[in-house]
Amino acid sequence: MTNVGVNPSSTSSIHKESDEPRWSKRARVVKNFGSYFVTYILKEDLVTFKVAMASAEAMQWKTAVKSEMDSIVSYGTWVLVDLPSGCTMIECKWICKKKLKSDGTVDKFKVRLVTKGFKQNKRIDYFDTYSPVARLTII
Repeated sequence: MTNVGVNPSSTSSIHKESDEPRWSKRARVVKNFGSYFVTYILKEDLVTFKVAMASAEAMQWKTAVKSEMDSIVSYGTWVLVDLPSGCTMIECKWICKKKLKSDGTVDKFKVRLVTKGFKQNKRIDYFDTYSPVARLTII
């Protein structure tokens, strides 16, 4: 097969032009995160239980803990039993958070008790899990 009608000098000029890198002529759009991004950075993180109890607002945190415990007991979330021999206990921790109003003042102190499910042992207590589901009587 032969190239009929192709001039070798015209193909070499094409390759010479393409040796230089071509840069985009489009203008870059600067990303603007706006005021929400700044607000997110300045937002206060979750407070540990130890820090909450050592703070000046310890009484408000204790009230929130009591309210959460009363809620857990009233809904019958669990029944306290002795730990069977050979079983491991899954630890839990308190998550403390301040809920703020739109003007930045504290609306309420919110506390949740959560389990450390990542400490479960595979093939021992791994499949005995609980998923919180809303009951119609609660809603």
